[in-house]
Amino acid sequence: MGSRTRQQKEVSALQAAQIAQFSASLARHLIVAPGSCEPCRCNVFEPAGTEDAVEQATEWDDGQRVPISQDLDRRVSELLNEILPMQKSVSMLLLHLVQRESHQLTSQSVSSYQRKRYHAPTKVLDQVLTNVRRVLRLDDKMFIFDASGVAIIFVDVDQVGIQKIAERVFDSICLLQAETIIPPLKRETTIALGIATYPRPAASYEQFAQQAGQAVHHLTLRPAITTQLHGVKPIPTISFSPLFRDNQESDPQVARTPFMELPRILPGRLKQLIPYHIACELKCVPVGYEQHCLTVAMQEPTNSHAIARLHMLTGYTIFPVACEESKLHTLLVNSW
Repeated sequence: MGSRTRQQKEVSALQAAQIAQFSASLARHLIVAPGSCEPCRCNVFEPAGTEDAVEQATEWDDGQRVPISQDLDRRVSELLNEILPMQKSVSMLLLHLVQRESHQLTSQSVSSYQRKRYHAPTKVLDQVLTNVRRVLRLDDKMFIFDASGVAIIFVDVDQVGIQKIAERVFDSICLLQAETIIPPLKRETTIALGIATYPRPAASYEQFAQQAGQAVHHLTLRPAITTQLHGVKPIPTISFSPLFRDNQESDPQVARTPFMELPRILPGRLKQLIPYHIACELKCVPVGYEQHCLTVAMQEPTNSHAIARLHMLTGYTIFPVACEESKLHTLLVNSW
């Protein structure tokens, strides 16, 4: 009887040890999420012979320089070493994504406190790269990315061509909003773009890398956590007006479209979701968004072709609403 009791105790102790070991292993996987909170240690390219290169690499400006990770730099260098001798012109688009921690409410001044930089979570990077790929047709071999960003190689593209490509990519990235990214951003996020072309104006790989490190575009997304403190009014709610209900019997499809009372002024964060010339062409204005659904007031809210075009342009699910044409035209008078 005593031996059986000892065996049971030994089995229980072994099971407890195994459970503790499994719990510790599980905790390590859950708490340390790869790439979600990893500090950003990327470097910027500095001209050869620059003094204090280490200090400059750690104090780069998020909006003026485009850093690159050591791993991404190595992979780009290996690919370019294969391509450069065989091509007349090669260009690169370099994109870097970094998040900053929130301002600390301490006795330290803002100027003296250095906020830490982190790589963005994988889900955030994936959504940014989705918007990049949407406007490009690429060979996956030329699309090199890691947790810090992406380097895209373009063969037989000169300086003018890469500038146009960078404009298209930046316009697509500007459709992103801190609140519509899933999950919504909790940290200030900066996306910087740099471009370079070989052999002109860059005559060597060192010059090529230094040129790519100069930002030509940058976008900073800030979480909207203080809107109530600043007294910002929410977008008007959707309702059905008596005038709109009177037309329900004549057009059953229109009867299923909600009606919105338009605001007098559109917030800037909404206007940048749809280019002005597209808004004028389709007679529409963006009036709200939540997650990946964009609410658009339209002169013809049942126009399936216009809705499909807006979806292709923005990447959002379009929720069309009807509105008074006179107020819609008033909003479209001033360009953005």
